[in-house]
Amino acid sequence: MPRRLFTLISIASLLLLMAISTLWLRSYSHSDNLTSRRPDGLQNLHLRQGHLVLHLFRADCSNEPQSTFGLKYQDEQPAPPSYDLFAKRFLCPDPRTIEVYWKHAGFTWYEYRRPDGIRSITAIAPFWSLALAAAVLPLASATLRLRSRRQRRNNKSAGLCPVCDYDLRATPHRCPECGTLNPA
Repeated sequence: MPRRLFTLISIASLLLLMAISTLWLRSYSHSDNLTSRRPDGLQNLHLRQGHLVLHLFRADCSNEPQSTFGLKYQDEQPAPPSYDLFAKRFLCPDPRTIEVYWKHAGFTWYEYRRPDGIRSITAIAPFWSLALAAAVLPLASATLRLRSRRQRRNNKSAGLCPVCDYDLRATPHRCPECGTLNPA
């Protein structure tokens, strides 16, 4: 059962890898934007030129019309991943605002907190990192299957039982250890 579960999870991971690769390619011709607005703020998910951009904004939006709340999709013109950061950095030039900015190897983290409780977090991750993470399980599964197949082939050529690796040179038709019939 654990092997079947590992295989199913590997297949799901392979399907995820295919979806990530498709979105990665699409991100260069379209900037998809999925926004969820609620009375306590909004969450954005952008595809921007090879990057996934996640933006969380917490503020009191309860005075806005009810029609603005909910899930909305927009297909925008392609834009660089840092497009969202420029507007946010100049939103509120309050000296008491706490800002955290980190950037390395295509990953970016930007956070600001204002004294009035408004908070914004933007995280940017390159699609190559998501594809690499999704590819780990399918590669591990393929590697284990190849090793197992090679081990069985080596055992068969060495005259060992395919189940328990007992030496079958003295009893080539049946394994005296586990009782397995040797088809050879």
